[in-house]
Amino acid sequence: MKDILIRFIQDNKKWDAYGKVGRVLMGLANEKGEVFGYCGGQLACTTCRVYIHKKYEALLEPPSEIELDTLCELPNNMKFPERDYVKRMSCQLKCEPKLHGLTVHIPSTIC
Repeated sequence: MKDILIRFIQDNKKWDAYGKVGRVLMGLANEKGEVFGYCGGQLACTTCRVYIHKKYEALLEPPSEIELDTLCELPNNMKFPERDYVKRMSCQLKCEPKLHGLTVHIPSTIC
């Protein structure tokens, strides 16, 4: 199967990454950006949070209860208003064909 294209934007930096089906988006983003993921994908921190435009929300697998609890700890980010963007943990999102061409916004800081 063909690799899945995911587009990342962080500040003024934009890049495309290609991943095999099942690859976690956090790993793709860390190849050229700064997503971090201090806890290694265990949902024990919020350093791998990303924002995705709501028009793509239906393509995403629903977040688990643990991910929802983790996301609730995050303050709102004025650059990505909740009316337009959904926040997710990139350690929980996997490449799949329906996400080909998805644009993922990475906040510029981990605070």
